[in-house]
Amino acid sequence: AFIPLIDPNIGRIVNVGSGSGPMYVAGCSLPVARMLCSPGVTWREIQDLVNAEVAKGSFNDYGLSKACLAAYTMIQARE
Repeated sequence: AFIPLIDPNIGRIVNVGSGSGPMYVAGCSLPVARMLCSPGVTWREIQDLVNAEVAKGSFNDYGLSKACLAAYTMIQARE
């Protein structure tokens, strides 16, 4: 919603994550880790991962949220 308001020459988006994101990724399967770290990650991939983790019922919710924040930041950077 705010992206159109950001000056493309000097505007910045700052998302604050934590070390829990990389720690979560380190514990993921290789395909999931590659997806989360891919510069081409999509919003759909992030949503699908979250839905799959929630369906399992047992996951590190804080680490997952920070890993997804980092992946979403890559999407924002592409825009």
